[in-house]
Amino acid sequence: MLQLSPLLLCLPLPAALGKDLPPYPSNAEFRQLQLATQDCGRENNDATCTPARDKADRLIDHPRLSASCKDVLWEIREGSEVTAVNSYVRREALNRAAGDLMVICRAQAKPTPTTDKPSSPFQQ
Repeated sequence: MLQLSPLLLCLPLPAALGKDLPPYPSNAEFRQLQLATQDCGRENNDATCTPARDKADRLIDHPRLSASCKDVLWEIREGSEVTAVNSYVRREALNRAAGDLMVICRAQAKPTPTTDKPSSPFQQ
């Protein structure tokens, strides 16, 4: 145990992890990225693909996002490159990533507190 004690001092404390974290990105930010990604898949030009790539690039390093969300952001970032031919496969990959973005990355709604009143007269 004495050999491991110096290593334990290097571990971050759980209480310290919650401090100084930026807020979770809003659903509006994810929606803007989703629309920009779909525009890029449809238009395949710098004017539509650069915003999608830049927004995904900014979000990919966010410390509060899950690994699966970052995988979707990576797909968007890499797929948002302008290509010579806008193939069906490219468009569908971007559309799939845009759809996954709202399912995987969006902020979950906080549960509403329940009242102490029964919802039915038969519940006691």
